[in-house]
Amino acid sequence: TIRASDFGSPQLSSSVFISISVLDVNDNPPILTQDNYTFFVQEDKMPGWAVGQMIVSDVDTFPNGAPFSFSILSGNADLAFRVVSDGTLYTAARLSTRARSLYYLQVRVSDSGFPPLHTDSWITVKVIEESQFAPTVLPLEVFIIAYQERWPGGEIGHLIASDQDPYDTLVFALETTPTGQGQFSVEPRSGVLTAGPMVDAGRY
Repeated sequence: TIRASDFGSPQLSSSVFISISVLDVNDNPPILTQDNYTFFVQEDKMPGWAVGQMIVSDVDTFPNGAPFSFSILSGNADLAFRVVSDGTLYTAARLSTRARSLYYLQVRVSDSGFPPLHTDSWITVKVIEESQFAPTVLPLEVFIIAYQERWPGGEIGHLIASDQDPYDTLVFALETTPTGQGQFSVEPRSGVLTAGPMVDAGRY
């Protein structure tokens, strides 16, 4: 509040409220979680297949940060890829290892400030062949023995699997029989097998 007074007699004065807003200046470029990215995509996927995502942040506040805009500056041969506003890289054409197996994309992300600031990143996209081999799982036989008290539940084994396709990711899942429904679980990535405390004697 500012008050102005005169030197008259009687002295008169007047007050006014002043609101001061401190605005953010666009002085920070967008920040990517990585300087360089490497993504894998199988050949012959339909256009629109999500290859990977770049995560972006900005210490500037609105309107100098998000939303961000992306552009591919170089390396996008045959316009094979596109990037949307959330940083996801999509295929824009069918890819083939016979035509090209490696792409090096220079991608620029710009903020919404004025003038906009930007950060560049390089993306390596490796086009790989479709899966040709089924995974191999080693047999596992587990015996649960509990003395005096009932089995309390816990880890009972570890599934081991391999795949001749070098870029395939193995995911474990149970196909249980009705008698074993809900009594066993497997961790999808590690293959750790767990039994619950309600397992009755028998073979599953």
